[in-house]
Amino acid sequence: MSKFGWSLPPGVTRLPGEEDYPCATCGKSAESACDCPECPVCGEVGNTYCYEKGHLHYTKAQLTGQAQLRIIELRERIDDEMQYLQWLDDQPEDYRQ
Repeated sequence: MSKFGWSLPPGVTRLPGEEDYPCATCGKSAESACDCPECPVCGEVGNTYCYEKGHLHYTKAQLTGQAQLRIIELRERIDDEMQYLQWLDDQPEDYRQ
């Protein structure tokens, strides 16, 4: 156990629930690399609502980041489907029917 009161397995640096989710506007890490401008109307940073309502306009970098997020999501879905198909292939014939 560490001096903080918990110990994490080797290779784990964060507790569950502490994941660093990407910014929905630019696709970068919301905590460290997000450089979205502050909305002049509501004062929020990285809120897609501000862009949808026309308070701000997307930059090319933000649109590229959003496209990369969609690509990552699609790759994860493909991997999940491939794992399912592999699992299905490993099942007995009578199970597949």
